[in-house]
Amino acid sequence: MTKHERAERRAWEGEMFRLFAENVLDYALFITDPDGVVLSWSKGAERLLGYREDEVLGQSSDLFFTPEDVRSGKPQHERDEALASGRGDDDRWHVRKDGTRFWSAGVATPLRDEAGLLRGFAQIMRDRSDIKQVEEAEHDRERQLHLLTDRIPVLIAHCDADRRYKYVNKPYAARFGRRQSEFVGRQIRDMLGELAYAAIEPHVSAAIRGERVEFEIEIPYEDLGPQVMRCAYDPELDDEGRITGFVATIVNVTESRQATKALRETEERLRTLSDNLPRGAIYQLLADAQGHRRFLYVSAGVEPLLGFTPAEILANASVLYGLVHVDDRARVAAQEIAAVRGLAPFDCEYRLWTRWGSLVWIHCRSGLRRLSSGQTMWEGIFMDVTARKEAEQALREADRHKDEFLAMLAHELRNPLAPIRSAAQILRIVGMADPRVERSTAMIERQA
Repeated sequence: MTKHERAERRAWEGEMFRLFAENVLDYALFITDPDGVVLSWSKGAERLLGYREDEVLGQSSDLFFTPEDVRSGKPQHERDEALASGRGDDDRWHVRKDGTRFWSAGVATPLRDEAGLLRGFAQIMRDRSDIKQVEEAEHDRERQLHLLTDRIPVLIAHCDADRRYKYVNKPYAARFGRRQSEFVGRQIRDMLGELAYAAIEPHVSAAIRGERVEFEIEIPYEDLGPQVMRCAYDPELDDEGRITGFVATIVNVTESRQATKALRETEERLRTLSDNLPRGAIYQLLADAQGHRRFLYVSAGVEPLLGFTPAEILANASVLYGLVHVDDRARVAAQEIAAVRGLAPFDCEYRLWTRWGSLVWIHCRSGLRRLSSGQTMWEGIFMDVTARKEAEQALREADRHKDEFLAMLAHELRNPLAPIRSAAQILRIVGMADPRVERSTAMIERQA
């Protein structure tokens, strides 16, 4: 190729590049010298960055970088990277003329002449703020998801159709004393152990077949021993409906089940004791400020005592309250009001009518506590004290009969002495001077 042909070739290439730079509007194309001073400018650069050619030529390309990137030396670092590797990635936030920022996906390429001398850098930028915003939104969602899943007291695992872990949350990893990264790519069987995996394998197979399964099972873990786990496996499908794996959410309910069992056993023992209470019953009553009452529990001992079943009293509290003797109602009501006002123990003895028409005395004692709803909970016991009351009444009757007998006896003893007392008074009236008579008269009056 002759010198003239080469010149024409260069002129043609220059014209093609000029046309290329002017017609490509989605990209900012410009050239800087080795120090980053802008030497050429394109329509796309003006459109993206907002500077006209006459405003930017001869200015440092640092104009397009954020102040924090300029302070940290990012523009020079980008040029150094381009010189070292042949290109300098420019994926970062940049600044337009109006001060707004955009995310650029770009590159800086060193330009060298035929002798290998550095003549400058070709800069290419494209606004990828939309993609960056999507990426950041996705990152935020992922961060929030991890924030939630890592803090809830639930074990979460994401597994593929080959039964390998894709993700576990922190509680799941901590349950096995491992890091989350140790699970990724590992088989479920290898991480759980043979016995534990055998217990859940049918449910894993069901999930991989596309079934959603929920179950509660005792899993024989090698390190912790049997643990009761409540599990839910949800199949994962791709856009074409093919099963790609499943997500497992697991809650360890061992302590809850143990506590429930212990509570049930305690309640059963209490119920056995209360139902076999001789001539008495245990009760729990809920009352509101308007005076409405409802029994929550009455032990079986109420039936042999009063003739009414616990079911009858639970259905209607007035069944029991209507049995109070009319002469005792005002006193019982007054003591109830005093107990409610001071949340003091209720302690009262009163009479109840039985279903058979007889009266029984009961001693009722109850503790009170106020609930957050404003209602008052009564929990207490009442016992049959009829025998004691009858014994007390019999004792009072015996005391009365004793007093009447002694009074009669005293009266009868005094009557025979009446003539002697009269004779002594006559002797005193007559006034006999004999001292012996005087002493005898005084003695008779004292004894009579």
